[in-house]
Amino acid sequence: MPKSNTYEEFVDKFKLKKTTDDCYTPDVIYKAVKDWALKEMNWGGRTVVRPFWPGGDFENFDYPAGCVVIDNPPFSIMTKVVKFYKDRGIDYFLFAPHLTCLGIRSAHSRICVGVSVTYENKAVVSTSFVSSKGPLIRSAPDLYRLLDEANTANVNAKKPPAKPVYTYPDNVMTSSAVALFSKYGIEYREDIGVFTRAMDAQREAGKAIFGAGYIVPEEAARKAQEAVRKAQKEKAWRWELSARELAALKAAEEAERQ
Repeated sequence: MPKSNTYEEFVDKFKLKKTTDDCYTPDVIYKAVKDWALKEMNWGGRTVVRPFWPGGDFENFDYPAGCVVIDNPPFSIMTKVVKFYKDRGIDYFLFAPHLTCLGIRSAHSRICVGVSVTYENKAVVSTSFVSSKGPLIRSAPDLYRLLDEANTANVNAKKPPAKPVYTYPDNVMTSSAVALFSKYGIEYREDIGVFTRAMDAQREAGKAIFGAGYIVPEEAARKAQEAVRKAQKEKAWRWELSARELAALKAAEEAERQ
């Protein structure tokens, strides 16, 4: 391995890269787009097909008569896909890369919304659409809103629950607590302590101290913890109102009372 390479760079070479060809569409995203397209294009009642899936072959897919393709094809072959449907008279409404959708010359219509969509592989891609029906170029405010709302709902649904934040009595020392003393220049030394992996209250809740801790005499611990809190407060930058701003506020309040 060249000396200039870091370990992270070395490991990264073996990771699978996220590409726009791997952007499998979340169900809530697809439904929002499909419902909008069927209504907007007056395609209600027609068979909707999705020929693009891992290992699928859109060219040899069995397209029913009168069907419409609403799907998210690999962006690297968009031109080929659109030309295939155009040559065969198959209607389509396809996800497309926003920044280059105007360059898909064989498309009949380009719907530019540019919503940043989070796909199943966690890739975030600015997304627009191309269609076999509609004007050469168009905006779609209602589609933008629907897609943005669906994407937000999808992202929020997949967020892990917030981790609880634990605080301890001043005289329960963890390695992180003592490290803060070092960070803020606070001398602390103690020889008396009761080792614990979990406080009794934690055991009742099935919790524990991460990395264990010590219960130590209270006075010295409290003084050190108070010094940390003071240092953290002093480190915070507080903006103060100027005399001019205070005078302006006072004048506004007096004007309101008149």
